[in-house]
Amino acid sequence: MQGLHRLPPHVQEEYRREEEKRAERRLARRRATEARYLVEGVMLFALLEFLFFGLSPGRLLVLAVPGLALGWTCSRLRADEFTYAVAATVAYAAVYGIFGLFALWHFILFVVLASAAGAMHRLQRADGSEGM
Repeated sequence: MQGLHRLPPHVQEEYRREEEKRAERRLARRRATEARYLVEGVMLFALLEFLFFGLSPGRLLVLAVPGLALGWTCSRLRADEFTYAVAATVAYAAVYGIFGLFALWHFILFVVLASAAGAMHRLQRADGSEGM
């Protein structure tokens, strides 16, 4: 980069175009990763609701808000297993309240699935396929 100004103009232009392409790819990967976090948050709630209580369209709309909040929070925190599990616990408590803890298997499965999503993101960051 320091000696870039010494290169011929056509090489400088080609280098600039390649840098722009790399920046566009990074931005596309970052947006895809953020979208995946948001979808995961909603799907965590929707899957558990479907398995345990039966999911109605109205209930899905209600669960979309905390699911999006969970996904957005984990996206901003670049959540790993532990962070994702803690955020999921807080989101679960916000949605189902303290009485939600009485449905112990529902709660445990929710936190385990959230932790698995965090592990997936950590592995994708390690191999460079996650664009955060």
